Amino acid sequence: MRGGGQLKRWTVGSLNKTVAKQQEAILKTKLLTGQIPSPGKARVQSVTFRQWGKQYIALEPVKKLRVYAIRKLYVENLVQFFGDKARGAI
Repeated sequence: MRGGGQLKRWTVGSLNKTVAKQQEAILKTKLLTGQIPSPGKARVQSVTFRQWGKQYIALEPVKKLRVYAIRKLYVENLVQFFGDKARGAI
């Protein structure tokens, strides 16, 4: 397990293995798209793409890249497009 998160077990309510796997896939999709809040996610603030872009460009390893100027331009263009959308919603 990565990120120090806790394991959450969900029941899908089916004894048929095929149906259970289908329901699991639907549940995972809903978790990843934010339709269902992830356990423990309520404690974490949503980061906008704009905030993430500023943090990313400020990282020292990124600043040391030979292509930093181009990378910064790409991020700035993406920020214009995605702006204040939650990073997890993109």
